[in-house]
Amino acid sequence: MRIFILFSILLISNYAFSQKLELGKVTVEELKQKNHPIESNASATIIFKNGISSFRTTGNGEWVLDTKIDYKIKVYNKEGLEQGNQSFAFYTGGTSNEKISISDAFTYNLVGDKIEKIKLKSEGEFVEKINDNWSIKKLSFPAVNEGSIIEFSVTKSSPYITHIDDFYFQTNIPIDNLKYTLQFPEYFKFNTIITGYEQIKHEHTGSKHIYTATNVPAIKDEDHVINKINYTTILKLELSSISYPGEIQKNLSLTWDDVVKNIFENQNFGGELKKKDYFDEDLKTILVDAKSNKEKIVLIYDFVKSKMTWNENYGIYTNDGVRKAYKQNSGNVAEINLMLVAMLRSVGIEANPIIISTRSNGVAIFPNRTAYNYVAVVVEDQESLLFLDATEKKLLPGMLPLRALNWVGRVIRDNGSSYTEDLYKVQPSKETNIVLASLEENGVMKGKIRKQITDYYAYLFRNSKANINREMYLESLEKEYHGLEISDYKVDNVNDIYKPIVEEFSFVDKGNVEIIGNKIYMMPITFLTIKENPFKAETRKYPVDFNFPARDSYNFSIKIPAGYKVEFLPEPVSVNLIENLGNFKFNVSYANNQIQTVVNYEINTFMISEQDYGALKQFYEIIVNKLNEKIILSKI
Repeated sequence: MRIFILFSILLISNYAFSQKLELGKVTVEELKQKNHPIESNASATIIFKNGISSFRTTGNGEWVLDTKIDYKIKVYNKEGLEQGNQSFAFYTGGTSNEKISISDAFTYNLVGDKIEKIKLKSEGEFVEKINDNWSIKKLSFPAVNEGSIIEFSVTKSSPYITHIDDFYFQTNIPIDNLKYTLQFPEYFKFNTIITGYEQIKHEHTGSKHIYTATNVPAIKDEDHVINKINYTTILKLELSSISYPGEIQKNLSLTWDDVVKNIFENQNFGGELKKKDYFDEDLKTILVDAKSNKEKIVLIYDFVKSKMTWNENYGIYTNDGVRKAYKQNSGNVAEINLMLVAMLRSVGIEANPIIISTRSNGVAIFPNRTAYNYVAVVVEDQESLLFLDATEKKLLPGMLPLRALNWVGRVIRDNGSSYTEDLYKVQPSKETNIVLASLEENGVMKGKIRKQITDYYAYLFRNSKANINREMYLESLEKEYHGLEISDYKVDNVNDIYKPIVEEFSFVDKGNVEIIGNKIYMMPITFLTIKENPFKAETRKYPVDFNFPARDSYNFSIKIPAGYKVEFLPEPVSVNLIENLGNFKFNVSYANNQIQTVVNYEINTFMISEQDYGALKQFYEIIVNKLNEKIILSKI
């Protein structure tokens, strides 16, 4: 991912920014427009987004950050009607709360040749409380139809001046004209970064910064992109220091050490790690037979997982505290995993919290206190690291939930020091398929399959497929395997996370073998074949995310019908993806009336860059072509 650090002007658009960004200037021509002039399939567009952030002081000398954003949105079709519902989050968990106000909110429609202007009424504006810390202001605009234009202005006033909300230069619909002005006192200094790929013009005079852009394309979903927010063009700002005249400069989050110090010294983080009396008696009971540190780690980990239920709230700080969470058997991610750290440390295990920015939160790029929203556990010894996360009951030691696998985390040791740790240090998840089958002269194949999966494959199965109605699951399996008829299905080790998932079933395959004249044609692994290349585009803008490294193998043995001989077998192949990012091995052999196909496929990385997309596409082209090459049998 390319990241643009704005300590100087790095990207300049060649477009002139001439259109006035004013509310109330809706025209008949705008209302008549049927499609976006550049992205014809867009459901809507933001005609302009004009924001300004500035600082003021209250009567008691406290700073307040005001951010006002004007929006003008054009709806093109039914999918775009969702633009009639807008929402804005604001913080309500402190001693002073943020405030949001809405003004100049109207829906415009064309009735005949006249413009109808409908005001957003009070019943279309309401607040929904999300939790103790956050609320959402929701807007529901009246009479939004295909062709409508929506206008409104939203103003947020915040006493929390150290962090300015991210300003999105890109959304899921195009933005025709965009402007953001940041005006701050000369004794404030900010860390500033733009993420993403789109060109933004930046001009500044003193402490006034203006960002503009035109014709910003919609950020689109692509296959193998887990979180497109990582590639969205966003301005990120944080107050790094304050230097008043005649006073010593106050650094707020200038380095990662500063960030870690603030987090570690917070009573809802570092303070919670010191509390141990609430679990002492339980710990003595569960460890009574433990003889090694490895046994202690597993016993404590399993105990916390079984006792605690995650309330699905993120955060690096506790809400109610570890004692209350322990008593109630429920807590946020910090309460559960800081509790786990404290328990492990109490029996001499070198365990530390690791703070993480989840996939949905984006990548922690520069030092700031809000970069992280998740905390897990790292057990360290001289030879290796062991990740733990007790929020997931079906997660093995050594694994983190997929939501937390996002580049790197920061480990905070007991003395307050820290270091970054690669979160992608995981072993490949394995899928092993063994098929024993016999082919009849009429082209019907019958047999049995045994499929074994480990690690993230097994974790995903236990969290999703294991809970599906059996009949529905088998229907989906038959569809996945191109019309297979399945019987005698069984699955083992669903509830024992320390063993691999094993599925077994009998099958009848009537649709994957072709008979032409006196010859039989079939693909080497028949119903397990990848039919087409998942990477069809000529170029790609974003990296390819595979979720986790994987190692798949297929051993497919077919007994051919009496009276037939092998006329053709595909040639073996072995191919490596660049820099050993993946490999594919394929071999077909024949002996004793049996055709045996062995396929091994590996992706050894979480992600492949957009620069290597061409090599990846070619790699898959080889795989698909080889797996779809036909074995030919002919009558003797």
